[in-house]
Amino acid sequence: MKLSIEQVQKMAELQKQVVEVYNTYDLSSFSERGVLMTAKTFFDTFKTFSIKSRRRADYPYEVSAVVGEVLFYTIITAAEVVELEITHPDKFEYISRAIQEEPV
Repeated sequence: MKLSIEQVQKMAELQKQVVEVYNTYDLSSFSERGVLMTAKTFFDTFKTFSIKSRRRADYPYEVSAVVGEVLFYTIITAAEVVELEITHPDKFEYISRAIQEEPV
């Protein structure tokens, strides 16, 4: 597919906007799936969210919220869950209950 100069210019402008957003809002990545955020930014931003097990040793949990049909998510370690008890006690409580209720 050949792109027009207008299409290339539009992509250049979008890329600049993405870099600005990354640098301003402490995000990890944008993809077709959604917006991957750092754990701190995610928990500072969202009051309600879903949590699910990823069945992986390194980052065993994914926490997510959907806004305007866009998935915003973070992946967290077991140590980060424990850290939430200090940094975000209300979210620690919610996640702890969700992990305990999750089927094995």
